[in-house]
Amino acid sequence: MPWKLNAQFLTRSSLGVWQYVIIRTVLAVMSCVFEGYHMYGEGTMDWSKLYPYSVIIINCSQCWALYCLVLFYHELREELGPISPLGKFMVVKAVVFFSWWQQIIIAGMASMEMIEPILDYSAEDVSKAMQNLLIVVEMLIYAICHKYIFSYTDFRAGGPLHQYLEDTKAVRQELRKAVKDILPTDIL
Repeated sequence: MPWKLNAQFLTRSSLGVWQYVIIRTVLAVMSCVFEGYHMYGEGTMDWSKLYPYSVIIINCSQCWALYCLVLFYHELREELGPISPLGKFMVVKAVVFFSWWQQIIIAGMASMEMIEPILDYSAEDVSKAMQNLLIVVEMLIYAICHKYIFSYTDFRAGGPLHQYLEDTKAVRQELRKAVKDILPTDIL
């Protein structure tokens, strides 16, 4: 059930996004440590390694963060309308979504031995190269999309973002007050 637009709404939405940032950072550090001990197993679904657990945890965390962002957009779509947030949201999330799932698919193909070694390169090297090549091609497409969706004119005087900030009388808060506003004091 979606949350009501009240004092807790922004806190819950913020926490939903921040939990992903924290979990992803912790798992990235753990991945580096586990890789040093040959216990990470990137691209393999070996349950004695960290990788499959990392995939599940990150996927759940991403889904929750996306759910929170969709709720945020759903509740505030009229207020945010002038700055066209849906296109911006879709382009940014597409980068994460497609690169994430193609990594999982390529890793799955490698673990099922569907990717074979080529010349002096192992199947693991080939699968990593495939992932890197696909990301390079996708980044070109996303760069073109970003050029139009995140137009510089939105930020110029008289542009939609500038006008939105003036219309809503948005003010910049000092850092201490802004942090205090997003802390989950209503939940703790």
